Amino acid sequence: MVSRRRATIGVLGIAISLVVAACGAGETSGDDRTITLRVGAGHGVGGITYSTWMDGFFVPELEKRVAEETEYTIDTRKAFGGSIAQTDEVLHAVDTGVLDIAGMCYCFFPSELFLHSIDYFVPFSSPDPVLALEAFREVFDEVPYMTEVLEDEYNQRLLGLYTVSSYELLTQFPIDSIESLQGHTVTAAGANLPWFPEAAGVTGVQGALPEWYTGLQTGVYEAALMFPESTVGFKLFEVADYYTLIGFGASPQGGVHINQDTFNELPEEVQDIVVEVGEEFEQRVAQQVAKEREAAMDTMREAGTKITTLDPEARAEWANALPEIPKLQLQEAESRGLESAREVFETYIEAQEERGYDFPRDWEL
Repeated sequence: MVSRRRATIGVLGIAISLVVAACGAGETSGDDRTITLRVGAGHGVGGITYSTWMDGFFVPELEKRVAEETEYTIDTRKAFGGSIAQTDEVLHAVDTGVLDIAGMCYCFFPSELFLHSIDYFVPFSSPDPVLALEAFREVFDEVPYMTEVLEDEYNQRLLGLYTVSSYELLTQFPIDSIESLQGHTVTAAGANLPWFPEAAGVTGVQGALPEWYTGLQTGVYEAALMFPESTVGFKLFEVADYYTLIGFGASPQGGVHINQDTFNELPEEVQDIVVEVGEEFEQRVAQQVAKEREAAMDTMREAGTKITTLDPEARAEWANALPEIPKLQLQEAESRGLESAREVFETYIEAQEERGYDFPRDWEL
């Protein structure tokens, strides 16, 4: 694990070209009031909403508001697509100050942020990205551990959460039930491979999303578990003709973080804007995801993809064929000494039910 204390690296992390004058910290001499921030993500721009929305909303909004409302300007050095840190390195890149602000999927940090992947541990959750993100936010608001671990162990502050839309199934063959998957090879991110019951006879393979196109094209995979936005963003629909809406659930799976030392070094008025833009990013991103999902569905329809919706009875049958995944993952979390685990699971499930969502089965904890 990366060392926790890096007081000196915080100065590197902000890379501020401010010259602190004698009148106090945060003030600058001359006309040089430019704050340089390295902002990025392991994912690139264009393939997935959160990184695209960081580039298209978060960065320009931050630059605009700081310029309009303060005496400072932001010079953003963009580092998307893994140019500084890969998807499984971003948490520690922010920790050390290599990146000042970054978006990340918590799914890539099962050892460090196990409970933050609660979305993968409760399959067949609400397919509504707005509802799902609200439930995820409630977990963070109600369970202090979720933000404290970021601040205390990884030297960073959460600015805003994000979601993707519901995971669905792209295949090279038609499906109308679990039995349709018998003998086929499916690729997925990894944490969601347990969504395929053993009785289905599926060969599940954890794969890296940028490699899926070639894998489907060459027959290494016959199916992929992916939400529409990235199914189109990575052009996967070009190499598989069928897209079945299973409704595994929208996946609020990550957030945008800022290095704590970077944040502390910012002038107070800039700090306020960074927090506000992060909150607005979270408020808007779910609606943006919903728009991109519909646009992606239209793109696939126009290309001739055969889109169908799994029958509700078949969906319920699928859900009930799974083991008690939430209970098993709760037990795993508790075995790791995560004392807040039960509260996280209960809050996430109850928050969805309180917003009117009916699970196709009652998960036990």
